[in-house]
Amino acid sequence: MITGSYKRDYGRIDYLESGGIKSRDRTHYEAGFRQLIEHRCFNAGDEYIVRGGFKLQNSTGHGASCNPHATQKWREKTNCPSIHLKAWGCAVTEGLCDDGKDSCFMDMRTTKFKENEWNPDGFNDFSYTLTVDSKLASCTGAEIYVYDIDPEFDILAESVSIELKTSPPTQQPTPQLTSAPTTTPTAAPVAPTATPTSQPTMNETALPDTGDSLYIGDGPIALSKARPGVITLLSEVTLHNGTDSFIVPIARSYNGNDWEKESGRIVEDTMYELDWYCYYEACEIDLPGLASGRQYKLSSSEASLRYTDPALNANDNVVARFLESATFGSTQADIDTINGGTGTRRRLAVEDNINSWIIDQMDETRTPATSHREYWRARANPSVSPVHLFELL
Repeated sequence: MITGSYKRDYGRIDYLESGGIKSRDRTHYEAGFRQLIEHRCFNAGDEYIVRGGFKLQNSTGHGASCNPHATQKWREKTNCPSIHLKAWGCAVTEGLCDDGKDSCFMDMRTTKFKENEWNPDGFNDFSYTLTVDSKLASCTGAEIYVYDIDPEFDILAESVSIELKTSPPTQQPTPQLTSAPTTTPTAAPVAPTATPTSQPTMNETALPDTGDSLYIGDGPIALSKARPGVITLLSEVTLHNGTDSFIVPIARSYNGNDWEKESGRIVEDTMYELDWYCYYEACEIDLPGLASGRQYKLSSSEASLRYTDPALNANDNVVARFLESATFGSTQADIDTINGGTGTRRRLAVEDNINSWIIDQMDETRTPATSHREYWRARANPSVSPVHLFELL
């Protein structure tokens, strides 16, 4: 059921060696963490047990206390962890939470903290029985949200899980086997006791080799991180007669770094409130569904800016790619300048030449500033004499 976690803008998330999670540097009561749930496992009538252990820590690294007996109010310094279920995109609007809306925000706080008192020096157990109604079963996304705690404290959590509640064991032992075989045929086999889940166990998806691409579907996915010297883009593409006709990069990983979202309005609209959950070798995300004719695509290419062979023009392509990003366009003279001139080229890293070029651009004695407005006005807005105006009339 658990597929990943989100990091709020008001703080940072650390993943502990014990397998837990820590929300620190919090600047707001809403700062905490969100744990994404595989909502496609929800069926109306199912019961799930939400469990976890929580601890508060002050700025000195010592355990902090809260008051589990006080009536919890918004932004109270004495609040214990507030644990909610948030769901969205619900097709059914009537249900147990936010009746009449297409979203769900369910308070899962119980008397568990009150029963055991709050122990500042250890993790405090939490459990809640979640009943899935028809509304929650119709939602397209869900998460567990932990927040509403004094920003002076760090929030530590361990063993957060949500599991399908099973039936208790029977009171009577299984009858002994008969001493003789039965004379009547056994009853016909029955159907399986539980419906198989629609989502298989999530495995890490390998990235395409340099120069190759790979189409992937929507939903939860774990993607490997790009190898050193390689950049891999995740894009939305429009397929027209089997050809990519409209490509929008939405995320990237390069040189072994974590996956991160690209900038732009389309990305913000597509991946609203979504973020990557990264660990050692991969990152996870729940990709939203796309319109008909659109598909997700992974593509890998070289990310290094170093010379390949001084005798080849491949270096020109590397430098031209940089100049296309840093200027209004490149000429062969600009490319030759960074490459060290024509003929025998310097066997230096392109990064070193680019650094020198940037220093020259910032030094007005070497590269005087020019005015684009002055250039444009001198050529695109010449004065018009009165004779020309008279002739036009």
